[in-house]
Amino acid sequence: MSDPGQDALAAQLAEMRERLLGDAATAGVAEPTLSAAIEEITAEYADARVTSFIAVLVEREVRTKLNLRSHPPNRTP
Repeated sequence: MSDPGQDALAAQLAEMRERLLGDAATAGVAEPTLSAAIEEITAEYADARVTSFIAVLVEREVRTKLNLRSHPPNRTP
């Protein structure tokens, strides 16, 4: 039986990865470099008891490590 908390975290990490892929491509960061950074930083939180904010923390640390800027989605007024 799967753990709902882990399933939610996996979904959050997948969404985060998609956001980072676009920004990494814009910045010229190769996908393997991005993947390695995500895996490395996510592993640092492997023993965390509270997982609610792991995806946010990982995204922030990956952006800092790879010097990626966030590009907000285009919004129609």
